[in-house]
Amino acid sequence: MKKSILVGAAVLAAGTTFAQNWVWTGAVDQNDFTNGGNWTTNGIAAAAAPTSSNATQFDVDSSGSYAVYNNDSVTMTVNAIYVGQSADGRLDVTAGTFQGSGQRGRYKWGIGHTGTVNISGTGMIDSGGGVHLGTSSGTGILTISESGTLSVGRGNNDTDGTSSSLIMGDGSGASGSLTIGDSGTLSLGFGARLGNNGGSAEFSILGGGATINLGTRSADVGTWYQEDTGVLSAYVGEDGLLSTINLQDSSDATELQTITFEAGSVLDLGFMGTEVDGEWTLMQFEDDAVVTDNGLTLSDAAAAAGWTFEFKDTDASGGVDAMVVAIPEPVTLGMVALFGGGLLFIRRRFSI
Repeated sequence: MKKSILVGAAVLAAGTTFAQNWVWTGAVDQNDFTNGGNWTTNGIAAAAAPTSSNATQFDVDSSGSYAVYNNDSVTMTVNAIYVGQSADGRLDVTAGTFQGSGQRGRYKWGIGHTGTVNISGTGMIDSGGGVHLGTSSGTGILTISESGTLSVGRGNNDTDGTSSSLIMGDGSGASGSLTIGDSGTLSLGFGARLGNNGGSAEFSILGGGATINLGTRSADVGTWYQEDTGVLSAYVGEDGLLSTINLQDSSDATELQTITFEAGSVLDLGFMGTEVDGEWTLMQFEDDAVVTDNGLTLSDAAAAAGWTFEFKDTDASGGVDAMVVAIPEPVTLGMVALFGGGLLFIRRRFSI
């Protein structure tokens, strides 16, 4: 761990390019990450491409060009991945694996600027440490779609002493936005935190094709923490399906899963296509998980549409093991409105 810190300059500041960072320029070929001519270090052309000892940095250049990792036959390993550090940045991974060997504090997307990361196709980012999506008053935007994968092995320390593999909106003025759908995969060694130290976050699920697993690391458990500045959005697909957030529990884990919604946190629900009635399991966890709901509320739009949510025992084990969202049939909503109107009429008549 000490060696990684010395080589990679773990202390980051917004608006600064560090001599140790391999900064992407794409001067030779926008898609060839293995060509040293596409990188600079300390403002001069790099002699070779970055290795597992080097931190990489991606900023959009003045022409609007950005990096695209597209090579199914290559797994490239670097020490750190920073996007949007000295200026707004963007990184697209569409084929092959872009891997990070560094651990804590080595994956920050949106550091005082806007950092956009898109993972799609057969593309994969495999990070050895937790991801900060939006930090130092920056904006982090992550989209996982079309079979793209983000795999995070370890975590970051949170202010409450816990550890999360994904921290969205870290610090006052920072915001993080994640959208997953179209067979995308999100795999977190620990858990996810929406909002931290005053930052805001939105975690959005589109349809039913995504795989979302939290707590995949051996001897650890999945966790979910949603601050009052955090929004969980889920939209049923045109096929009537909705992906589930699965909190996993290793057989040799000693801690319990924790799911926390602070007062003021928001749940937004809707449809991508035709509205249908039904219920969907939005979050699945163990029946001994510690669930703390301090005041999760539906968005105004979801409440107006008739959505509800409930923490339920779905396997008759005697313990709550899921968050289930539901919306009644349109005819049922109509009857409720009609019945309510009848009551109003009766009350008015007797008040005359």
